[in-house]
Amino acid sequence: MTPQNFSNTLLAKNRLPILDDFVESSQWADFCRRASNSSLNLLSQRPDFQELCEKSAKRAEEKLGKRLEQLRLRINRFNQEQQINDPLLQQELLEETALNQEIIAGIRQPHIRLDSVGFIIVSGQNLQLNQEGE
Repeated sequence: MTPQNFSNTLLAKNRLPILDDFVESSQWADFCRRASNSSLNLLSQRPDFQELCEKSAKRAEEKLGKRLEQLRLRINRFNQEQQINDPLLQQELLEETALNQEIIAGIRQPHIRLDSVGFIIVSGQNLQLNQEGE
């Protein structure tokens, strides 16, 4: 097949009715949901993606752990210098610890959302465009 024998036509909004010959408009929501679920499953099962998430989570654990340790040291130094135990600083440390755990969990198992769907239709039918080529 030579390049002259086929056409590559991108769909703009005004061309969406063309799809009705192939996918009923009432089925689009289910079609997109299935595509999203399949994409997510395929991605999350890829060893290289899993490895990337795990390596990134470990790197974040190290960096956030260092920042948390610096905060602990500052709080301890402040408490020793002032000879008081500031509950606000302790609360800040607890919040920072909880936040770090959530960040690391999100890196380890990210929430992924598909924002577009692309597909190719192979058909024996000619594409019927209007007079303006749309």
